[in-house]
Amino acid sequence: MLGIIVQARLGSTRLPNKMTLPFHENLGVLEIILNKIKNNLTDIPLVVATTTNSKDDEIAKICQANNIRFYRGSEENVLNRFIEAAEKYN
Repeated sequence: MLGIIVQARLGSTRLPNKMTLPFHENLGVLEIILNKIKNNLTDIPLVVATTTNSKDDEIAKICQANNIRFYRGSEENVLNRFIEAAEKYN
């Protein structure tokens, strides 16, 4: 099955919270990306892979508010987070 996994976290050291900072029309980069995918690739399942770090609760809230599936996994092992998200949502 084909699907899209978007990786997002807020724990960047160079620019913390970069995915949710207002970028265009008061939307963060994450919301812009998710809206574009939802509106243009309606037949392809979408999942956001984020971490279990409490900083990323905001990402989970954005996903819930936009009815987008998400997976929370390791902050250190990005590849494993992708694999687990793909396995969870087939």
